[in-house]
Amino acid sequence: MIQCLKNTGSMNPLILIDEIDKLGRDFRGDPASALLEVLDPNQNGSFSDHFLDVPIDMSQVLFMCTANDLSTIPGPLLDRMEIVQLSGYDVPEKIAIAEQYLIPKAMKESGLLVEKVKEEVEKAVAEEAEKEATASSTDGADKKAPEVTPEEEEEKEFVRGDGVPESLTIDATALESLVRWYCRGAGVRNLEKHINKITRKLALQVVAEKEGTELTDRSKRKSDSWSVTEENLDDYVGKP
Repeated sequence: MIQCLKNTGSMNPLILIDEIDKLGRDFRGDPASALLEVLDPNQNGSFSDHFLDVPIDMSQVLFMCTANDLSTIPGPLLDRMEIVQLSGYDVPEKIAIAEQYLIPKAMKESGLLVEKVKEEVEKAVAEEAEKEATASSTDGADKKAPEVTPEEEEEKEFVRGDGVPESLTIDATALESLVRWYCRGAGVRNLEKHINKITRKLALQVVAEKEGTELTDRSKRKSDSWSVTEENLDDYVGKP
């Protein structure tokens, strides 16, 4: 807690405690007991830090906690909290997140998508730099090259890697089946794990076919198509 105050340089910061329902207790102490004192407005005005052994005023600090299961939070600690229930993502939202973020990210990490080398752009930039240098030496003016903004630096174009078929896709029907039957949780963490599993197996199949390597029955492609659909989804992630 004291480290949070030091890092923020303020006595009234917002402190986020993630997954408070997973608090543990061992020989080193009971964090729930310490949080009882911190979250109680009648006691946190003189919170005693056992490491520094000095009282600290925590009454102006705003605490925000997250949890997946309220039943595992100790009752006295839960009584000192204001509960705000937030619903999870619905099916269309999960599918949209997967299509826009999770699938491209997984394909980049598995090597199915690689950064495009823009030879024409590099050539044009080199020619422009040469013109700038020539103009600078001619008129003696000190001219600065245009700076690249962080947004332009982050904008990278990705294309399919060498040997990756154009038909390699994860179909919308496969995504819907993943969401409905495999990943029913409120968030998308489990959905991301399943998509990563699919793209890793696809990448293995692409490399094996390119190099002529024989895969095991569990890993080899069982359908003629490179598209992952609802029908062949269990070949990649098993039965739900």
